[in-house]
Amino acid sequence: MTTWLIYTCGYPFSGKSTLARTIATETGFALVEIDAHMVSTDRWLDAYVAAYAEMRAHLAAGRSVILDSVAHTRKNRARLQRIAAEYDATPVCIWLKVPIDEANRRRLVNQANPTRAHVPDEGFEWITRDFEPPLEVDHLTYRTDLPPFGWIDDLFDGLGMQRPSVRSLQRT
Repeated sequence: MTTWLIYTCGYPFSGKSTLARTIATETGFALVEIDAHMVSTDRWLDAYVAAYAEMRAHLAAGRSVILDSVAHTRKNRARLQRIAAEYDATPVCIWLKVPIDEANRRRLVNQANPTRAHVPDEGFEWITRDFEPPLEVDHLTYRTDLPPFGWIDDLFDGLGMQRPSVRSLQRT
């Protein structure tokens, strides 16, 4: 059975967390969220270190992972590709191509009524300024014209595999 490292790529507030949670629910893959580690630290670097350790533990156990991350540079995505190779996992990058204006609008809404970790102005500006879109061959672009469940089916069809479901995982 194939072990997967699926990771999201996109600006803060582009919908990566929502999609990652949907994929995890639909497939039974381990969900690793950078934001979840912001509870125990106020530093993003510490949150990434903790999340990567969690991701590595799942991969070492042979469990597929969906990583909720901005993966905003080629260097960062290359690191995730190397980690996948270390564990014999197949890496897949999903780019949520949301315009900066829309992502910032969502960030400002969250700032006024927080539902997730806050990204300060300078952090948002740094990520959007340094963002390097994935190369055409390096990613799948999230299709907003399909509901998440339909898109997940298309994702696995495109990868040439049958989508695991929570029900099928429970039977094995």
